[in-house]
Amino acid sequence: MNFLRLACVTGLVLLASLSVPTAAGPSEDAEFAYKNGDYATALRLSRELAEEGDAQAQSRLGLMYREGHGVAQDYQQAVQWFRKAAEQGRANAQCNLGFMYENGRGVAKDEAEAVKWWRKAADGGVARCQNALGAIYATGRGGLSKDDLQATEWYRRAAEQGDITAQGNLGRMYEFGRGVAKDEAEAAKWYRKAADQGDARTQAYIGRLYRDGRGVPMDYQQAVEWFRKAAEQGNAYAQYALGNMLETGRGVTKDEAEAAKWYRTAAEQGEVSAQINLGGMYRDGRAVPQDDRQAVEWYRKAAEQGNAFGEVNLGMMYRDGYGVPWDDEKAVEWFRKAAEQGNALGEVALGGMYRSGRGVLRDEQQAAEWFRKSAEKGNVYGEVNLGMMYEDGRGGLPQDDEQAVGWYRKAAEQGDAIAEDRLGAMYQGGRGGLAQDEKQAIEWYRRAMEKRNSIAQTNRPTDTAYSLTMTRRLGAPKIDSEKECKKEILHMQFPKYPTKAIHDDVEGWVRLRFDLDGSGHASNVTVTGSHGGMFSGIAIEALEKSMFVEGVMRAGCETVFTFSLD
Repeated sequence: MNFLRLACVTGLVLLASLSVPTAAGPSEDAEFAYKNGDYATALRLSRELAEEGDAQAQSRLGLMYREGHGVAQDYQQAVQWFRKAAEQGRANAQCNLGFMYENGRGVAKDEAEAVKWWRKAADGGVARCQNALGAIYATGRGGLSKDDLQATEWYRRAAEQGDITAQGNLGRMYEFGRGVAKDEAEAAKWYRKAADQGDARTQAYIGRLYRDGRGVPMDYQQAVEWFRKAAEQGNAYAQYALGNMLETGRGVTKDEAEAAKWYRTAAEQGEVSAQINLGGMYRDGRAVPQDDRQAVEWYRKAAEQGNAFGEVNLGMMYRDGYGVPWDDEKAVEWFRKAAEQGNALGEVALGGMYRSGRGVLRDEQQAAEWFRKSAEKGNVYGEVNLGMMYEDGRGGLPQDDEQAVGWYRKAAEQGDAIAEDRLGAMYQGGRGGLAQDEKQAIEWYRRAMEKRNSIAQTNRPTDTAYSLTMTRRLGAPKIDSEKECKKEILHMQFPKYPTKAIHDDVEGWVRLRFDLDGSGHASNVTVTGSHGGMFSGIAIEALEKSMFVEGVMRAGCETVFTFSLD
């Protein structure tokens, strides 16, 4: 009997010891409640503990006030509780307090104070603040001097703990050789670590490396795959890049309509490259209805962000009168903004305006200066225009056929038809230090003709006449009188003017604005036109002297014409 009682008691004791868990403390209960969204319980337990000086509870209470979890959002209260925990050495609270100072939430914005707390947290091993401290060193803020070595070191500490943002930042340091030797393969390694965790930014970066074949083998299909992953998460650059792959058919079947969709998605987020490309699609009517006003709208968005290509394109729309009223002064304004950023297209466009005196006082010396800046960057239009200035001895430059040949050759080797044509003429005439060589002349003319250059089609060794034909679509005619203006497209000839008067303006259109006096003669004449929108002053003089034929023009109208020299 006693043996049985002892056995039963022992069994009960053993059963009790197995079935009753160790009691959790209030701190663990508060943490469990917070993680499970039971903010009321978390708040009650955390406040009791925090008021007793528990640093973990103080830090949690600061987080609840910052996020508005279980309480009204209150940044000042958040700062108060983060500070109490931070002063006790709680690393996460130190990190959070630093971010409150950085963002000016609940306290005056103070980057130096943010750095102080981030350093404490970083020394305590908090990866997020190690990354933040790295970013401060990378940019030289918060009272610290810019120091890429320190930035890389802090990024590495955080990256090695698996911090996704730091992995991406460390990859960029390797990609661009900041604080470490440039190593694109190492950059790809760190990007891939973050990208594999679903980080859209680094998915876009690794896609870019695959597209360009840097640090990894060039692989357009891989590039498209990574761009798509990032694009579908809303990364604007990846949306643009995916659109570009679709537009060009790299790594994917060419699909301009799908490209336009992704460009629009990225453009609406402010991605300037997408805004420019979408503007180009509207300008050309590719995969979207042709709409110059829409083109202008997207170019303007890019230009207003200070993007030089957006500025150049917007300037061209003002210069040519597409989608906006024709305004040479505004064109010059936008070209100058781009040129002053060192944009080669902006430089050559501004040079063209100075050469023709459109929107600025005519100044060929300024034109030559801007053409040279563009040419020295390898811009084909700058090269060919500078060559022309040397050939004619204009813009304060000496007449120098050898210089002209040098610049024409640079442009011709990039495939520019005008330069090919001029180089052919130099071989034909044995100029610029070249031996006269009809075979070479014919070869360069042939190359130009294959690009459908209208001048080269007639400029052969046996026929040196120049002919210019309009190649760009015409804008809608403007109406500025009670009578409806019908679009007039004329072809005129200038037999009295030398070929040099027009050879630097080989393809384009001309707009003519004038009034007719009582005797039917033109007055108040303005003439503008384009080789890509730019006619030389000499060409304009020729037009003004030769173009008016009584009875052809109508008062208050604009006329678009093509012309040739015989």
